[in-house]
Amino acid sequence: MDNKDFPITAERFIAYFDIMGFKDLVYRSDHKEVSKVMDIVCGCTKFIESKERDILTKPKAISESVHEKSIVLPVVFSDSILFISKSGSEYDAYKIIHIASFFLYGLLGENVPVKGALSYGTFTADFKKSSFFGRPLIDAFSLASEVHFYGAVLHNTFDCYINENKMGIDTKFLKRALVPMKNRDITHSYIDWRFLLNNNNKINSIINKFYDGVSGNIRSYVDNTIRLYDIK
Repeated sequence: MDNKDFPITAERFIAYFDIMGFKDLVYRSDHKEVSKVMDIVCGCTKFIESKERDILTKPKAISESVHEKSIVLPVVFSDSILFISKSGSEYDAYKIIHIASFFLYGLLGENVPVKGALSYGTFTADFKKSSFFGRPLIDAFSLASEVHFYGAVLHNTFDCYINENKMGIDTKFLKRALVPMKNRDITHSYIDWRFLLNNNNKINSIINKFYDGVSGNIRSYVDNTIRLYDIK
């Protein structure tokens, strides 16, 4: 991949996701069970990556679609997944929100618990050297550690970008409300992936099945997700 197609250091958006309970899964489960989970995670990220790299290799059209004016590529580090935008354009902001929605839908639909955060700022992504660093990663990682439901929220750097650029984000992708965080409910913009479902009954069955795999305090993540999405 040529650096001019995907610059190494740039103002850009990132989405950080953490697979919850992964360490316990590794310690307590057969390696085949761990492999099944990682197959789901990698399958979802590879699907996204293949679509994005197709855009990089396509001949430039005279008029590109909005989708083709932005690129977001994934990186998987064990139980952590990072999506990195090509630049800090509004197209990239839309794209990474859409991809985060699809990723949440894909993993939660396969009973893989996940939470995360999206941020914005100067970030280095050198795919040839496998070198990825910058403040947006720290911001997203720190915020994700506070999230107490299955889903993802926007860091204030992303919110400020949206406000400063007067972006009209479609509310079917993004909502703003009091969301469950580690110590209490706090107002944040959060990714809403429900538009990918046919009806509320389907999200009910997706989230409720997580009760079968957890007990005690961890179940609060399920309760909080049900409460946030107002699942009856």
